Amino acid sequence: QDEKDAIFNLITDNREFDLVLTHTCPYENRPTDAFLPFIDQSTVDNSTEHFLSEVKSKIKFNKYTSRKEVILPIIERLYKNE
Repeated sequence: QDEKDAIFNLITDNREFDLVLTHTCPYENRPTDAFLPFIDQSTVDNSTEHFLSEVKSKIKFNKYTSRKEVILPIIERLYKNE
């Protein structure tokens, strides 16, 4: 909870970001078509996804992605430009 509170203290309503990268997606963007059929989804902890939904609703952004295949090349480009 402390980490979540710290994040909410950093963002204010409608703060703008060019790019938001997260390791998982907001709840409403879950790739339900990729869920494994033998996993009972009612047993899955979705608290991080719900938290990211709340963060997403409080900010403005140009691009939001949680897809690994998109994030890794961006990070590699950023480090190449140092």
